[in-house]
Order: sequence, then C-alpha cells, then structure tokens
Amino acid sequence: MSTSEVLPMSGDKSRLARLHFGLRPKRLALDEARPLRALVQNMLRCRLVPRDARLLESLPIFETQGGHFAVPLAPASARIMPPDEDWDEALQADFADYLLSWKGEAGELLTELGRERSSPAAFLAEFCAPRAGLFNQHLSIRFLETVATLGAAPWKRPGAPKDCATIAQSCEDAPVVVFPVSKLEEDAGVPNRRCRCSELADPGDAALSRILGAAAIFPPEAYQTPLVLSVMRRAGLRSLADEAVFLQAASAAEASGGEMGGALLRHLADRWDSLKWPSKAYSSLSKLRIFPAIAFSVSNDLYPPSAPPQPTAPVASAVALDAPCTLFHHADVSWTQLVLLDPRVFDSWPKQLLQRFGALKDPPPLETVVANLIEVARRWGADSSPAEATATEQRQTIIRKHLIAVQALSKRSHATLIMVQHSLASTKFLVLDDGTLTRPCDVFQALHGGDSDSEGEEAPGANSTRRAAKKSRAAAGPWVLPRYLRPFRRILLGIAGPAVGHARSTPSLLVGPAPPASCVPDFIRAALNVPELADVEFVLRPCEDGPRSLYAHRLVLAASCEHFHAMFTSGCAEAVGIGGRCRLDLPDWVAPRPMLWMLAYLYQGFDPKKAQEVAFALTPGLGPGPGRSSAAGRRPGPRFAEGDAGEDLCCLLRLSEFYDLEHLKQWTEQRLQGLMTPENLVALSTHAYFCNASQLLRLCVYHLQQLYSELVGVEEWEELEPAIKELVLLDTGTLDT
Repeated sequence: MSTSEVLPMSGDKSRLARLHFGLRPKRLALDEARPLRALVQNMLRCRLVPRDARLLESLPIFETQGGHFAVPLAPASARIMPPDEDWDEALQADFADYLLSWKGEAGELLTELGRERSSPAAFLAEFCAPRAGLFNQHLSIRFLETVATLGAAPWKRPGAPKDCATIAQSCEDAPVVVFPVSKLEEDAGVPNRRCRCSELADPGDAALSRILGAAAIFPPEAYQTPLVLSVMRRAGLRSLADEAVFLQAASAAEASGGEMGGALLRHLADRWDSLKWPSKAYSSLSKLRIFPAIAFSVSNDLYPPSAPPQPTAPVASAVALDAPCTLFHHADVSWTQLVLLDPRVFDSWPKQLLQRFGALKDPPPLETVVANLIEVARRWGADSSPAEATATEQRQTIIRKHLIAVQALSKRSHATLIMVQHSLASTKFLVLDDGTLTRPCDVFQALHGGDSDSEGEEAPGANSTRRAAKKSRAAAGPWVLPRYLRPFRRILLGIAGPAVGHARSTPSLLVGPAPPASCVPDFIRAALNVPELADVEFVLRPCEDGPRSLYAHRLVLAASCEHFHAMFTSGCAEAVGIGGRCRLDLPDWVAPRPMLWMLAYLYQGFDPKKAQEVAFALTPGLGPGPGRSSAAGRRPGPRFAEGDAGEDLCCLLRLSEFYDLEHLKQWTEQRLQGLMTPENLVALSTHAYFCNASQLLRLCVYHLQQLYSELVGVEEWEELEPAIKELVLLDTGTLDT
C-alpha cells in the first residue's frame, strides 16, 4: 500500500482506517438486508436463479461476523475470506464488520452458492500483504506463521507464482516486526515501533550479539520461534552469514581495533564451510586491516623469527590480505619478502579457506624464495662480524630449507629452472663449514665431482667403472662438499650449469651445395629397383613387411658416389658377380626405405626431396625398420612421433656417413633438427656423435646445456657417452668439428 493511500488520521482511528482501506464501504444494516437475503434463498430453492449464481454475489446480503451488517461478496469482500477458523478469530477484533460469517443462515447461503474459503496463498497475497505493515503484533506473528506453512515457494526467484512473489515482497519490505510500547506510553498516544526484518539481527547468531554489542537489535521474544524466524531469515534478518553484515562488522572492527576483529575471524574460521559467499566478498574482506601479523621489524633481521608469539602476547599489528603475505611456517624462506601472519590465528584455518584470499601465498612462489635467498646472502655478506659456529650452523640450516623449497618448486617447467639458474649462479649463498660464502658457479667442477649422500649404496652388479670415476674425481677435487649440501647436489649442478653466463645463440645447421648433377636418362632413373634390368643386388636383413633385396646399376652408382666407384673399379670381391650381377650384403642396421632413399638420391641428381618421393613411392605402406639399433651399438635409437619419418632419417644419416655422401648428411641433419624434442635429445646426440654429424651434435650439445639442470642424475644422462658429457660441460660454448 502506497503512502498516498494512508488516510489523514491519527492514533487507532488512523490505523483502522488504513486497515479497512479498499474494503467495501457500502453496507446495509442487517435488518434491511434480511428480506433481500430471504428472497434470494427462496429463488435458489425454487431453482429460479440462472445457472450463473455469481451475479448474486454483488448484492449486500452476506452477514458479517459482527452481526450488524451485510456486505456484498464481490468484488471486495471476496478478498477477505480467511482460509480457516483460526484466522476468523484472529481478525475478529479489527474486521468483525467486514469478515463473512460462515455460521447459521449466512453459512447456508454461502454453501448454496457453492463458495468455499480461499487458499492460504491467495488470502495472504490479496488481504494480508497490503496490510502487513499495519497489523498489530498478534496479527503480524500470525501472518509470518502462515507464510512459513508455504515453505520455500515464495522465495523461488525467478519463477515463483504471482501470489507467492507478492507475499515474499511484503515480508521483505513491510515493517512486520512490532515492538509494543509500555502501558504508560500507550496511554500517552505513543505508537508502537515497527521494523523491517533487514533492520534486525538474528537472535540465533550468538556471535552477532557478542561482536556488534549494542549495535545489534533483535526482534521481540514473541517472534523468536523457529517457525517465525525461518521466514524472517529469508526476509533479510541480519546475520554474520550475510556477507554484507559481516563486511559491515569488519569495517567497524578495522576502525575500532581491539578484539572485535579477532572474534570475526574466529567466527569465519568456524562457519566458512556453510557460507555461500561469492569471491567478491572475500576480495572486499581482504582489503580491511583486521588480519593479525608478526611485527614488521623481522623483515630487517639477519635470521627469521625462531618461534611463534606466545599465546598471551598481544597482537603485534594488523594487515590487509590484498598485499602479498604468507603463513608463519614459511618464515624461513620468505621473511624478507612477505608479511608473516600470526600463527595463533591462521594455523587453525582450513586450507580451503586460505585459498579464498588470492594474495596469501601458501607456499610462497619460487620467485619469492629465490628473492629471499638473494636478500639473505646480501645481508650476510654485509655482516662484517666473524661467523661463530652457532651462527654458521644456523645459516646452513636456513640455506638447506631454501634449497628444499627450490627443489620442490623448480620441477614445474624449464623456464623456472632457467630463472633460478640465472638468479642464483653468481650469488654467494652457499655457506661452507668455515662460515665463508661462495657461489655455485665458482665450485661447479667440485659439485660435478662430489659425492652425495645416496652414493656408495649401489646394488651389487652396478656399474663399478662409473663409481670408480666418481671417486677419482672426488679425490682430485680441491673442495669438499659440505654434508648439508649433498642431498641437493643435483639442483646445485643445475643452478651452476655450463650455460650460465654465456649469451649463446642457437647453432644453425648449414647445407652445402649439391655435387654437380650427373646426366642419368629418365629410362635409367625409372629402372631403380627393377630386378630384370639391374646388375647390382643389395641384400637386406630379413624382415616381416619389407623386401629382401634392392636392385640398382653399377654405372649409375659408380658415377655418383666415390665409395661405389672405388668398389667397382678396384676388382674387390664384392664387385665380382655371378652371371654379370654382383651381390652386396648390407649391415643389419640398414632398413629398406632409407636405403632406397639414398639410392634414389644418386639417381635423381642429388635431390634429397625428389629422392624421398621416389623412395616412398617404391615402398608403399612400409613402416620404419623394426627395432633397428642406433649407431651406438645395442642402445635404442631416438624415438619420434608416428608418421614423421624420423627413424628413416636417422638411418639415412648413418648411410650418408657410411657411403661418404656429405651433402646428403648435411641435409639429413637439418631435417632432424625439426624433429628434435626433449624426449629424444639424449639419444639423438649419441646418434649424431657416432655418425660424425658435427652440426647436429653441436645443436644437441647446446640444448643439453640449456636443459642441464633437468638432466643431472637422470639415467639417460648417466649412460651418455663420456665424450658427449665432456662437450656439454665445456664453458667455452664451442665445439671442435
């Protein structure tokens, strides 16, 4: 009901006028209405009334509960047909002359007209909702109790029926809570105080009273029943479960200080799992300075705080969580970089709640740990006082904790390892047993030859040669690895890796000019691998899906390749054939397609791409050689993705070295560059080394240096050829070709 509808009266008369506003004002005295009602009843009994008896509802013949008046049933009086007798009794005091009587002759007439009581939802929406803010306390409580019987239907938004939506809107907007005045105030004409649900605090939230104190206003005791409170809570009863109320209380706590902020945080930790707050609420909360923290003076100390504050000690300071901070148990690796939160509060917080605050670092990121380590080294380096044994041990413990964090966090990507490498390689943070500080890059060779705690525990049958080499390097080293650093030898090797300090560009692979193309007639080119026209037979190792022999011509081979020219003109045994055809047995590692690829290269005027097309056309559906060994004997060769011809190219590289085809080897090296991955890098470097592919080997060594921190201690690295390891560990960044 709008303000313009309120009648200009005061006191009880004004309230009654507003309660009755909209009801049918035109009524008949009961004595005047009885003859007309008797006539209507006779017509109904004689069946003289048309089938649509609704027309009779507009006549003022329906007796009210007060027994003084008769009112029409339609249109206005139909809106005040209570759903049950309890409502009849509750409304009788104010609406006796407007409520229809369901007893005696009045009830019989309603029955004859087929009228029934209205539904609770219709009654609440049509009659109670416009007057909810005018009811006395008794009617207001009755109204809220009836709304509770409707369940969750009024609060389903959007999608609630029209009547339910009207009821919910009335519960939220109308001042349905009545605070009765005293008898003395009532006699003086003081009206009752009324409040909306959103202006009151939830009496079931004990923490709200404790935290807000006098600022919390609770509804009268008559409203504090489970049925009524269930509606009032849906209508906006204030509670700390509401993010707006909590933020308001937190703002007050920030302004006043004291224990109020701590009480709020304890409440949040106890009930966070039942809260349905959006991320925006946590973001707003993080901007308030109510979160207890350790004193900022620890940021300037040489050592992190050794123990948390005593339980009885006062809170040092309060901070906001919108700036980077961390928990106290990360103090050893971040105390110079991040704010340390008070463990007396945050150690009891669930991890899921901590994750709601984005600026809280748990654990600190790798960049923070590295920056803290650099700052610690700077402070220790600037400390001119000699380090005592206790201080040295304390510093070594701090470095060990940093290395544990770096070791765990640096496993995520190669980029993070490079960041750590370039940040710490030249930083004096390693604390020796005599208290001096040194850099990882200064002791790289000593690290590489040192022993770790895990060495000396190899199972029987392990590689004794490798173990002996390590011991000899350790004996020859000028520096002994401190015991606390031995578990971190691998990560320290990565930090002090050979790629540090060298601004190197990726080596490029060059392909020289092809030899002058020989004039091979098209007829001869087409005769490649045609047995009927060939005078050279290459015999392959038997395989399931490939040919046993390949066929070519002496003249073409001798004219295109120095190796074959020397073979066929020197009178060697391989060149002497039976019946005019020589038979050449190929090594076990040769696969059919790469061999055809090499032969087609000689036939097609030294064009590797054209030769590839010919080789693939002559071997349709043929896969790479099954289980071929690499150039390094029995070791498995490099692995490539299916369909990229990588294994064929590796075999072709070895064939080009075997038959001394330099241009083809350079072209194959360039092709293998595009197929290089971290997974096949070690195997490909071994293959390039044994094939004398210097350009490809240089590229492999470059990438091995870049990935050094990931390779140290890996089985593939330990089994790598010592000569390749030596090339990787060169500080000059050059390779002798």
